Amino acid sequence: MESYLDTAPSSPAQSVEEMGDTDKPRPDSPMQQSSTLTDPSSSTQRAGDIVDNCTPLKEKLDKAREWILWQTINNEKAMYGPIGAFIEYVALIVQEKLISLADSSSDNDLGRRLVLPSTKFDYNFSDTDDTMRIGMGLARANIDYPFDDNCRRFSYYEMLAVLVIKLKGDEDGFKDAFKRLYMNAREMYQQQHNLRFAWGVTVCGRLVRVCHFGHDRAIFSCNMDVTTPEGRRSFIKVLVNWSFCEESQLGRDPTMEYLHDLRCWQIACPSEKGCMGEGADVKYYYFSTVRCQAERVFGRHTRCFLATDIVPTAVVSTTNPLIPTVVIKDSWAFSKRNASDDACDE
Repeated sequence: MESYLDTAPSSPAQSVEEMGDTDKPRPDSPMQQSSTLTDPSSSTQRAGDIVDNCTPLKEKLDKAREWILWQTINNEKAMYGPIGAFIEYVALIVQEKLISLADSSSDNDLGRRLVLPSTKFDYNFSDTDDTMRIGMGLARANIDYPFDDNCRRFSYYEMLAVLVIKLKGDEDGFKDAFKRLYMNAREMYQQQHNLRFAWGVTVCGRLVRVCHFGHDRAIFSCNMDVTTPEGRRSFIKVLVNWSFCEESQLGRDPTMEYLHDLRCWQIACPSEKGCMGEGADVKYYYFSTVRCQAERVFGRHTRCFLATDIVPTAVVSTTNPLIPTVVIKDSWAFSKRNASDDACDE
């Protein structure tokens, strides 16, 4: 399969400097600021090397070693904790870097967040029609996250990506993981109304692959073997760049925003007939009712919202609802090719 991390020009797996279209200088990622994620003063070690450090970093690394060394794991259940510890270990290092950058940088356009794993594993939600369980969820967190929550259980609405974990590291294990990841991605599209593309991760034994679900295809990275420094370095690079990239590179539609204080969505639309673009006149609408959800992994991802251009002045609720005046259809544009060749046709 094609390697997404090697070919996609806008992938968060690329260096931070290559992301976005802005000409503003961007600070280096933690992968480039220091020779190792674990010891910024080191000049001989690189990210991906196994390095001891102080508590709580050492606690996370000691747990992660069960997966990294691949010596004692003999069932899938035993993989969840070490994999989660590995991701938290990276997040702790990133947190230190992000806090220092927040104090020294004025570039607020750069996305900054922590990427955290759920601490509840192999679970599902009763409010979805997906019978496939979630192996592990990844979600965003503020850079000042305290790391004292041992009951993280992310819903599809919150997720940045889903991890599917299998013990078998062969092609059959990967195929089984992909089938499950496909169903998880469908739920992400259905519940995240501003999701334009979805991320996923398969962990088959010691091999990690990152998946990008676009509107017409899924593209996987090459295998990253975490028992090798090169493999760990590649996976760490993905996690670090997910922390630094813009929201749009995580799949979020920049023209839509959920207003938490008002409990409704805001969407920017062209003020006249035409397309959105830089310099285009826009008009903002507000909605809380979704008439049609995106229910497929591939296709136009058509969504319909009952909206109004009247700005709400109080929290939207059943007793204070928005009164819709328009129906907004949000979908990928129709292909100029013949309908029989249209990969987006639903």
